Amino acid sequence: MRKNFEDKIVETLIDHFCGLKKDISILEKQFQHNTFFNRLKNKRNQLNTVFFKIIVKRLFLVSLLKKFHDYD
Repeated sequence: MRKNFEDKIVETLIDHFCGLKKDISILEKQFQHNTFFNRLKNKRNQLNTVFFKIIVKRLFLVSLLKKFHDYD
């Protein structure tokens, strides 16, 4: 049950970020030469990278804990 819950959370987060990317790509076309928008876009890319690194690390740690728990 916990595995399904974690999978659901990850799917929801990925869907959310994919939706954001779609919305932002439309805005990017409208504001290509706006420096403020470009700075926001760079910050968003940095946050996405950090956010996904956290998710991947958490999932990796959860899988390691499950492996060790299964061996006991």
